Amino acid sequence: MPEDNIQTLTEKLRLLGAEALLKSLELLETGNAAFAPQDEGQVSWTKKIKKEDGRIRWEEAAFVVQNKIRAFAGWPGSFSFYRGKRLLVIRAQARPNEAIQTSPGTILKASAAEGIWVATGQGALGVEILQIEGRKAMNATDFLKGFPLKAGSILE
Repeated sequence: MPEDNIQTLTEKLRLLGAEALLKSLELLETGNAAFAPQDEGQVSWTKKIKKEDGRIRWEEAAFVVQNKIRAFAGWPGSFSFYRGKRLLVIRAQARPNEAIQTSPGTILKASAAEGIWVATGQGALGVEILQIEGRKAMNATDFLKGFPLKAGSILE
């Protein structure tokens, strides 16, 4: 589902895995299990995730940034910096087809009415839930009440 992140997907897979294990044990017990060798051509590998992997690269496309935010939910989290403070982006929505005429990382909009929109390498990203270091996570409207961002400012 588009709203899933690593945490919600892990829970769904945990439940499916438990079901599959029970079914497999039943098949083994009844002698009806079918075995097949793994296709080595379908194997894939990835690198170990490091904290720095969570740093948002605004020059990437909005859709890529959105998916990384979903993938890195929890740990390492997806973050940027604003005026030297770490800004954690917890949930965001991409508008990949929105034409942008400014540098990636530029805050396009920051108001209670329009929310927080940031330019990316391709399209814009609407930040829905965020957290500045030392504070609790909150939606964009509440965040702007206590920590006003300015359109035209740059996220590092």
